[in-house]
Formats: sequence, C-alpha cells, structure tokens
Amino acid sequence: EALELVHAAEPGAQSAYLMGNLSLRNNEVDKAIEYFNEAISLFETQEQKVDCYYMLGLAYQLQQKYSEARSAALQAIKIHPNCGKAYILIGDLYATSGNRCGGDDFLPRCYNWAAADKYAKAAAVDPSCAETASEKRAKLAFPSKQDRFVRGLQDGQSFHVGCWIQETTTVR
Repeated sequence: EALELVHAAEPGAQSAYLMGNLSLRNNEVDKAIEYFNEAISLFETQEQKVDCYYMLGLAYQLQQKYSEARSAALQAIKIHPNCGKAYILIGDLYATSGNRCGGDDFLPRCYNWAAADKYAKAAAVDPSCAETASEKRAKLAFPSKQDRFVRGLQDGQSFHVGCWIQETTTVR
C-alpha cells in the first residue's frame, strides 16, 4: 500500500516497475501490464527497459496472449541480445502451444522443435540460464518417427512451424 501511495504521489519508472511486480505476484495481471508499460515509457535508457519487457512478456503469458508475450520478449532481446531468460520465455510459449495449433495435416509436437531452438539459444548467449534451458529442452517431446516418416521428413531437414509461431527450424 505504501508503494502504491508513493507511486500515485510521484509516478516514476522504478516505482511503476515495482508496482508491476507486486501486481503480478497478487495475480492482478491487467494492472501489472499497465504498470510495466508505464515503466517502459518512463525509463530513460533502453537498458533500463529490458526487465520491464521481460516481465511484460510473463504477464501476457499468464493471459495466454502468446504473440504479445513473444513481442515483449523480443523487445528485451533487441535491447540486450544476451537476455537468456527472454529466449527461455519464448521457448516456454512455443512448448505450451500444443492445443493452440492443429488442423489440416498438422504435425503433432513440431512446435517443440522451435522451443528447443530457443532453449539452445538461451544457453548459448547466457551461461547463467544454461542449466534451466537444458532441463527444459530435455523435457520436450518431439514428433514421432512414424509421423515424420509419413510426411517424408528426414532428420536435419528444414521445417516451417506454422500456427502463430511462424518459424523455420530443423527436423530432429
């Protein structure tokens, strides 16, 4: 309550960011999004905005707004290319896309190839995230050999993951 009073009296970037974190912890996701956007607009340097964009991505993930969450994470990466946690967030978004993608001749679990790419990138750019990224990557289930065979897919071949993901990856 004290932080809210301070922020209301003198809105600042840091207090908006802290209010966003507090709102997120209290499961007030809409308020958190407002505060993180406010913090982004108030911080003066791009580097100060990295964590705001990442947290904004987490908030959108909680609302299952995956495209918005990815956009926020990509903004963090644009500013700080070694932001491993942002790559992990995108990997998590892809890995949980199963029920969102389907229809036609959709290859089950192909979205996990794209998720694996993001986890590998996180580990490569940020050693502090390597263990978490490797653990998440190890838990992924990929398309079965039969599903790949039926579609004429070979390991190492390029594959486009459709749906909202729209990324090209490698068959594994």
